[in-house]
Amino acid sequence: MKSTLFEKRPFYEMALLVTAMLVSSFFIPQIKGLIAILPIIYFIIEGWIRKRSSESIGFHHKTFLSGLKKS
Repeated sequence: MKSTLFEKRPFYEMALLVTAMLVSSFFIPQIKGLIAILPIIYFIIEGWIRKRSSESIGFHHKTFLSGLKKS
């Protein structure tokens, strides 16, 4: 089965976000704190636009604390 660009779009979006964060942290270190907020904003907007619940993305409210303690 071939993967379409539409199916790989979230991967490309996340790769672009990570690349932008790395480049900006090396070349513009003064805004590292602001750049650290980008994944949170992406998570909210991505869920809102694609009509996904946080559970479908992998964020489970009930097991969040235990997962955080494990990592």
